[in-house]
Amino acid sequence: MRLFLFTAVLVLAGSVFGGEAQPAGAYELHEWGVFSVPRNDAWAQHDMKQEWAQMPKEFYGRAPGRYLPYRGPVKKPVIFFHAQKPLQVKLTITFAEGSPMVWWPAAEEPANWGGYGKNEPNRLVFSVFVKETPKGGANGANTIKVPEKHWMESLRAVKSEKIFCEGSFTNKMPGELWDSESFIYYDGLMKAPATPKVTREGEKIVVETPGDFVCLDLMAVERLGKSVRIAKNWSGWEGILDAAQRQTRLEMIPAQAEDFERLRKELVARLTKAGLNADEAESLAAVWNDGLFKNEGLTVFYRVPQTVYEKLLPLDAKPAPSKTVRVGLVIHERLEPELDACVAALLKQLGAEAFESREQALSELTKIGGAAFPALEKAAQGEDVEISKACRKILEVLDAKAAEDQNRGAKDPNAARGK
Repeated sequence: MRLFLFTAVLVLAGSVFGGEAQPAGAYELHEWGVFSVPRNDAWAQHDMKQEWAQMPKEFYGRAPGRYLPYRGPVKKPVIFFHAQKPLQVKLTITFAEGSPMVWWPAAEEPANWGGYGKNEPNRLVFSVFVKETPKGGANGANTIKVPEKHWMESLRAVKSEKIFCEGSFTNKMPGELWDSESFIYYDGLMKAPATPKVTREGEKIVVETPGDFVCLDLMAVERLGKSVRIAKNWSGWEGILDAAQRQTRLEMIPAQAEDFERLRKELVARLTKAGLNADEAESLAAVWNDGLFKNEGLTVFYRVPQTVYEKLLPLDAKPAPSKTVRVGLVIHERLEPELDACVAALLKQLGAEAFESREQALSELTKIGGAAFPALEKAAQGEDVEISKACRKILEVLDAKAAEDQNRGAKDPNAARGK
């Protein structure tokens, strides 16, 4: 099963909307998620380790360097709910094919239950208190402090209710330590959506949809050296494709900085039309600005229908929300159709007699980076001594760069991919 990185932000909106009181238990659940699909598995695994290493130390998870809150030996959930007043919501998020790896705030499951509890490998369970804890107020809640311009600031700018989840019991009595936030963040591994096939027709690219659903709000950004081009195709139809509808032609047009700003604003408008509040849509565009608009090569991204999102990540909320909005974007990186041939030619050039030619190829392959991993790793084990040596050097440089990015991430959290 090919895995990829998934990142989601879930916002619980409280019991009053638009200034009008709602019926008892009424609240809205808004979520946006990003399915980031690198060109190959080796790149994905490399990228995931780098991403998780840069997360705040307080995040929980199964990923290396993370911990599970202690829940043992016995814990009984508290059901707390009042109309138009603080309420408790029990959320269960299931990964249809995959597993959660990092999350914040604390989940009720998975957790360290001291041998008494049962953790399902493919699900997250949150016991969320909206507005205040059962005893009222924050009760000395734990809130992550982040540096200025950290990506979490964009999420905290969203107008949503404060939520509280019972944190780790380490050095505290049960019920004394609470994690406080205004959203739920979770991240994990899932089976990757099939990658679209991309071909060129002059100045157009043809994107062939591999699935049976419509790729909504399809966009493309291409950065090849000094050439920068963009394309878009807005679609509001969320039906099932037939064989004749699987291809979408996009005319790539030259772009300047102001064109990207317009495209970003149009994306926010499309996300808002899909159901997110304007500030929620802005948070997605802010957090993923680099991943959407600044990657080298051809990046194709689109919105999936909510029905598809629900199949990938079934969600159960008790009590049920009055409205559920789940908006997902899929990002495919380095889809330029000529890339494989380009990498093969550069690998051959590593064995050229001229020193300048070898150095140029080494530089270009290093710039391509993760998208060239499989070819680099294969050539590193090849019989040509010069090419093998050069490929090992490139792989070492990429690993060193990732380590530098991780170290910088401790000081500059925005260094993470897509942040």
